[in-house]
Amino acid sequence: MGKPLDTDLRRRVVAAIEDGMPTAAAAERFAVSKAAAGAWARLKRATGDVLPKPQGSGFGSVLDPYTDFIDGLISADKDITLAEIAEQLGETHGLHVVPSTIWYFLDRRGITFKKKPRTQLSRNAPMSCWRVKPGLTTSWISTPSVWFLSTRQGPQRRWHARVAARFAANAAGRPCRTGIGRQPPLSAL
Repeated sequence: MGKPLDTDLRRRVVAAIEDGMPTAAAAERFAVSKAAAGAWARLKRATGDVLPKPQGSGFGSVLDPYTDFIDGLISADKDITLAEIAEQLGETHGLHVVPSTIWYFLDRRGITFKKKPRTQLSRNAPMSCWRVKPGLTTSWISTPSVWFLSTRQGPQRRWHARVAARFAANAAGRPCRTGIGRQPPLSAL
């Protein structure tokens, strides 16, 4: 959501409208939209000021009253999924929420847990080339040396006997057609 326009600008637009200037003319003079100028004038008539309303919900989460229940579910079963928490909330409290709501609730409170812990680093040798610091060598046992499609060498070129004979004849002394060392095309041979 965008930032509201300055209160001083709002007050000047509304003051111009209150002094008798048409809304469209005041909007054009201060380079704002006609709808915004009209809305500010209505806001001034309704509330007495043109201050913008606070942005954001500010109400917290729907799950705030159920914090202890969710904490209890997580402490009872460390491998519980977000869908299972949502299902338990629906069955126990009649609250139907989607798993992403639970994720945002837990994320705001810094509650995260991984299903699988990180693999411990090897103390003997680095397991991949990118973790090697200058001066260390990698273990060729732990780092596979395989070709990938992007680095694989292409197949070796195999010449047919007829083409090889043409090149051999040209190399044996036939003059080059262009005279600067290029081989003539095969159709000219």
